[in-house]
Amino acid sequence: MSNIRIEAEQMVLDGYRIKRNRFASGGKLIGLSGREAKETGTASFKFAGPKGYYQVVLGCFDENDGVSTLTIKSPSVNTSLKLDRKLSGNIASEQTKVRKTIATKLWVKSGDTFTITGIENRGEPARVDYIDFIPMNNSNPVNSSDTADYGQAANGIIANLTENKVLKPIFGTTKQPKILAIGDSITDGTHRVDPTPGAYRTKLWNNLVDNGFNVDFVGSRRSGPSNLGDIDHEGHPGWTINQITTLVDNGQLPYSDVNLLMIGTNDVLRGDRTSTLKSELSQLIDKITEDRPDAHLVVSSIAPLYPSRRRKSRADIVKAYNEVIPELVEEKAAQGQKITYVNGGGSLSLDDLVLDGIHPTAEGYDKLGKAWYDALVDRDSLSGVANIIGTAFNDRLTGDTNDNEIKGGGGSDTLTGAGGKDSFIYENPAQGSDVITDFRWGDRFIISASGFGGGLVEGVGLSRDESSSTGIFVSSDTPISLGSSANFLYETDTGILSFDRDGSGSMEPWKIATLSNTPTLRPQQFTIVA
Repeated sequence: MSNIRIEAEQMVLDGYRIKRNRFASGGKLIGLSGREAKETGTASFKFAGPKGYYQVVLGCFDENDGVSTLTIKSPSVNTSLKLDRKLSGNIASEQTKVRKTIATKLWVKSGDTFTITGIENRGEPARVDYIDFIPMNNSNPVNSSDTADYGQAANGIIANLTENKVLKPIFGTTKQPKILAIGDSITDGTHRVDPTPGAYRTKLWNNLVDNGFNVDFVGSRRSGPSNLGDIDHEGHPGWTINQITTLVDNGQLPYSDVNLLMIGTNDVLRGDRTSTLKSELSQLIDKITEDRPDAHLVVSSIAPLYPSRRRKSRADIVKAYNEVIPELVEEKAAQGQKITYVNGGGSLSLDDLVLDGIHPTAEGYDKLGKAWYDALVDRDSLSGVANIIGTAFNDRLTGDTNDNEIKGGGGSDTLTGAGGKDSFIYENPAQGSDVITDFRWGDRFIISASGFGGGLVEGVGLSRDESSSTGIFVSSDTPISLGSSANFLYETDTGILSFDRDGSGSMEPWKIATLSNTPTLRPQQFTIVA
C-alpha cells in the first residue's frame, strides 16, 4: 500500500492563504500573515484512504521569526506542536523545511476528519506544506508498537534502552545548565539550631551528578560541605520576599538557566497575612521572569512551622500560603511565563524539623533535595521497548544489545547502538549533525527518499558509479561529489558523513553524522525508504 499525501492547498481553508513556493511539495503551501498580528487559521480534510494503522507526518516550515503553534485533531489524535526552532532564515526555504511526526501508530479510517489549526505568533506564519499517511508495514522501520516516541517533547532527553529509563530534564541536554537556588536560611543551610551546611542543595547536586548531568550552581554566596561539588547559591538567612525582590531590582541575580525559588518563611514569622504574602510573591515572580525571561523558574511551597513552638496562627498562615502558591504559579504560566510549581514544603512533616520548629533536619533537607530533583528531571520507565524516537532538540539516545531502531530527530544528538544490528533513521538532512559512537558492520542508515531528494528511490541502493541517477556513495579521506544525483560523502579519517543533494557541490553539504569510531562504511549499509 502506497503512502498517502494530502497537500495543504487542497484542504478546506479558513484564515489560511495559499502561497506559491518552489521549495514546497507541489509548488504551493499555506500560511498566515507573517506579521505581528496574531492570526489564526484552520485547514481541514476528510481522509479517503483505506482504514488501518499509519505513521502520520506533517510537512511544514519552521523559520527563525518567532514561535507559532499547530494543533492537529482527528477522532484518534489531538496534539500540538510549536514552530520555534531557529533554522536558517525567515522565509520558506530548503533550510527551513521540516517534517514533524504527529503519530507513529495511528488508527485511521475513511471519512475521519482532520483539522490543522495554526496560530501565528511574532511573525512566524505557521506555514503548512502537506500531511503524509505512511502505511505501517515492514519497510517502515519506525512503525512499531514497541517504539517510545518523544517527538513532541519540549526539551532534549536522555534515553537508555539498556537501563529501560528516560530522563526528561526541564533544562534539556544542550549544555551545562546554570542553576540558581534563591531563598532564605532553608536554602543556605545556616541556622543556629542543628544547621545542615548546604541545605537541600547537597542532595539535589548529588542526584543530578549520579544521573549523568553536568550542572553549574551559581550565586553570590558560597557555603556547603565537601560532598557538595558546587557551593554557589543565593540563600540569605533571615531574608523576606521583598528583600529578594530588591536584589532582583538592583540587577544582582547572576545569569541562570533555571531558578529555584523557596521564600516566605520569615514573612510569616514577622506576622504577615496570606494576602500580603501572595501579593509580594506575585511581584517577585514577575520581577524574576522579566529579568530572566528565557530561564525556567520553579517555585516551591515552604516548610511547615511547628505550631506549639512557633504559634498555631503562624503555622496556619504557612498552610494557607502554601495553598495559594500553586494557583499563583498556574496563573503566571497561563500568562506565558516559563514557570512551574513544586510542593517541596509538602515533602516535609513536623517530624522533619529541628527543635526551633522552623528548619529541616538533615533528613528533611534530603527530602527537599529529592523534591527539587523530581521537579527538574521527569523520568519514564520503559518496558518492552526496542526502538526510540528523539526530540527536536539535542538528545542522548542509547539502545541495548538487541536490534534497535534509533531516530534522533532534530538537534545534534549523541546516538549509541550498544550492540545488535541497529538502524539509525533520518527523514531529511536537517536532522543531521549527530554523533554515532559505535557504528558497526551490521548497523545501517535508514534514509527517506522523499525527505532527502536528489533522485533517491525507495528500495534502490546507493551506487559507487558516478553515472547513477538514484544516489551515489563516495568514501575516502577527502571525498568529492560525483555525477548529478544525491551523494553521500564519507570521510574515512574523521568519520564525518555528509549529504550533497545534486552532486554539483553548489551548496555546502549537509553534515549527517560523525561516526566517532571511524568504521569502514559501505553503500550496502544504506537502506532507502519512502
